[in-house]
Amino acid sequence: MEGYSWGGSEELWSRTAARLARGGHRVRACVASFPGERPELDRLRAAGVEVHVRQRAVPTRVAR
Repeated sequence: MEGYSWGGSEELWSRTAARLARGGHRVRACVASFPGERPELDRLRAAGVEVHVRQRAVPTRVAR
Protein backbone atom coordinates (compact mmCIF):
# COMPACT_ATOMS: atom_id res chain seq x y z
CA MET A 1 0.00 0.00 0.00
CA GLU A 2 2.98 2.34 -0.25
CA GLY A 3 1.75 5.61 -1.66
CA TYR A 4 -1.92 4.95 -0.91
CA SER A 5 -3.81 5.68 2.29
CA TRP A 6 -6.83 3.45 1.74
CA GLY A 7 -7.57 0.31 -0.23
CA GLY A 8 -9.87 -2.69 -0.38
CA SER A 9 -8.73 -4.33 2.85
CA GLU A 10 -9.16 -1.04 4.74
CA GLU A 11 -12.67 -0.77 3.38
CA LEU A 12 -13.50 -4.23 4.73
CA TRP A 13 -12.09 -3.87 8.24
CA SER A 14 -13.35 -0.30 8.66
CA ARG A 15 -16.93 -1.24 7.79
CA THR A 16 -16.74 -4.12 10.26
CA ALA A 17 -15.28 -1.85 12.94
CA ALA A 18 -17.99 0.77 12.43
CA ARG A 19 -20.74 -1.84 12.56
CA LEU A 20 -19.41 -3.28 15.81
CA ALA A 21 -19.04 0.18 17.36
CA ARG A 22 -22.60 1.09 16.42
CA GLY A 23 -23.66 -2.18 18.05
CA GLY A 24 -22.23 -1.09 21.37
CA HIS A 25 -18.80 -2.71 21.25
CA ARG A 26 -15.67 -0.77 22.15
CA VAL A 27 -13.56 -0.66 19.01
CA ARG A 28 -10.11 0.81 18.44
CA ALA A 29 -8.26 1.23 15.16
CA CYS A 30 -4.59 2.00 14.66
CA VAL A 31 -3.72 3.41 11.25
CA ALA A 32 -0.57 4.80 9.67
CA SER A 33 -0.27 8.54 9.23
CA PHE A 34 -0.73 9.86 5.72
CA PRO A 35 -0.71 13.43 4.39
CA GLY A 36 -3.99 15.09 3.53
CA GLU A 37 -7.54 14.72 4.76
CA ARG A 38 -8.84 11.27 5.61
CA PRO A 39 -12.66 11.26 5.42
CA GLU A 40 -12.63 7.50 6.06
CA LEU A 41 -11.22 8.13 9.53
CA ASP A 42 -13.85 10.79 10.18
CA ARG A 43 -16.56 8.22 9.35
CA LEU A 44 -15.00 5.73 11.76
CA ARG A 45 -14.90 8.31 14.55
CA ALA A 46 -18.51 9.28 13.85
CA ALA A 47 -19.50 5.61 14.25
CA GLY A 48 -17.81 5.54 17.65
CA VAL A 49 -14.49 3.94 16.75
CA GLU A 50 -11.48 5.22 18.71
CA VAL A 51 -8.88 5.99 16.02
CA HIS A 52 -5.15 6.23 16.75
CA VAL A 53 -2.94 7.56 13.95
CA ARG A 54 0.61 6.27 14.31
CA GLN A 55 3.67 7.82 12.76
CA ARG A 56 5.26 5.82 9.99
CA ALA A 57 8.45 4.06 10.96
CA VAL A 58 11.60 5.48 9.47
CA PRO A 59 13.85 2.72 8.14
CA THR A 60 17.18 2.57 9.91
CA ARG A 61 20.43 1.41 8.40
CA VAL A 62 22.36 -1.33 10.06
CA ALA A 63 26.08 -0.67 10.43
CA ARG A 64 28.19 -3.31 8.77
